[in-house]
Amino acid sequence: MTGFLLVGSSPADLGLMTDSTVNSAHFDPNYTQRAVYNPFGIDSTSWKVKVEPEGGSRDLWYHVYFAGIGGNVGVGSGMWACYARDANDVIRAGWIGTGARTAAARAIGDSTVTGGNFDMTSTRFPVDVNIHVEPDKIVTEVYKSGTVVSRAEAATSTDIGPLKSFHFGPIRANAGNFADQITAQSEFIVTDGLPTVSMRLIQRLPDSPGVYSDMQGSYTNLADPNPAAGIVGNADGQRMSWGLSPVGATLGPAAIAAVLGRFTNSRMLGSPTRVNQFLRQDGADYDSPSHRTGLRKTDMDSWSVNPATGQKWVTSDFLDLEVGVRVTD
Repeated sequence: MTGFLLVGSSPADLGLMTDSTVNSAHFDPNYTQRAVYNPFGIDSTSWKVKVEPEGGSRDLWYHVYFAGIGGNVGVGSGMWACYARDANDVIRAGWIGTGARTAAARAIGDSTVTGGNFDMTSTRFPVDVNIHVEPDKIVTEVYKSGTVVSRAEAATSTDIGPLKSFHFGPIRANAGNFADQITAQSEFIVTDGLPTVSMRLIQRLPDSPGVYSDMQGSYTNLADPNPAAGIVGNADGQRMSWGLSPVGATLGPAAIAAVLGRFTNSRMLGSPTRVNQFLRQDGADYDSPSHRTGLRKTDMDSWSVNPATGQKWVTSDFLDLEVGVRVTD
């Protein structure tokens, strides 16, 4: 079964290790409301986000929307923008910096064939990386704006099996001596066996009060990336809901799921032990399974079809959608 993970564009999504920006020059405002960025000189190689597909994967895909700000941006020569590890925790393939403004596909095995470089100039564009394992080789292909621009293939003397994990994070600026040098990214998507080319992650933020307001605090706290702000519930059945910022683009074939992500909750003495997220559409509530609360515990819920219709999501389904949180005990 193909699985997928969608990761949003707030600093919390990447371990609070970067800053956020609402400058629309750093992302495509039709799809996202915020991007994460690395000011010049920040090295992100030691704290990448790790995704571990259940049972591993022979066909990993990664999508990110990249923006370069300044005249000399890039991954950094010899530094990984993303990479995959095998069952023995050995790096096997990924996308790596090759110079001040360039990066390339890379595959590592008994022999290595490195694809050509491609330019990372001061523009905005989507990048998709596909790493797939065959019994006798591993192949990496990198797409820029939907076109393959770099490919690497490495022969393997034995089948290395499914890849265990995939690691990614905000691409660092190339060097610390350019004051205008910033890289920004949004729309992070990682999938197992599902091509991400032409996919776009639409991020919507709380922007209006919903039908429910049983809890303490305001929905406006939830649009703030400050993790100290939030809402508080203390009785079974309490709900809080909110409307979402507009959809700026038409959803096409990539509209595969509605995901409520970064569900971070903390339990204090006397507070509820379980909560769940829910969608509200056409006057009906659709609850996710409940989650046990815990200190900075993060959960993600996904609806692959519209629960009100049982059909695949279309743009109009999202126009009046509310989302929220319910106390379940």
